[in-house]
Amino acid sequence: MPAVLLVEDDPQVLSTFAEILTASGFTVYGASDAQTALDSLNSIEEPVCVVLDYAVEGLDPEQFLTRLRIKFPQTKVILSSGYPESLIKKEIDLEQVDKFIPKPFNPAQLASLISELY
Repeated sequence: MPAVLLVEDDPQVLSTFAEILTASGFTVYGASDAQTALDSLNSIEEPVCVVLDYAVEGLDPEQFLTRLRIKFPQTKVILSSGYPESLIKKEIDLEQVDKFIPKPFNPAQLASLISELY
């Protein structure tokens, strides 16, 4: 099964998305904080996709994406946020991500987007 790393600090959102993605045929690894997200890069198989919440406390998205690209250059990245894309563009180079998805969004929509990317 293809693997997905979900980086989301809201436990309920993380759990719901993991459930939907697992039912859609993905192996899901979850990280609810910055350290777990960074540690995951060293402890999981290569994911086909990382779904990264822009606002995980303590996580520098730019640093995370740099480390991700070094370890797994082929992995697709979906950046999610409740902040407008125009604001995020000022903080991070969106060329590093494959898709931006504004919150809120439907978990089934996410599963479909991941399937399209890989």
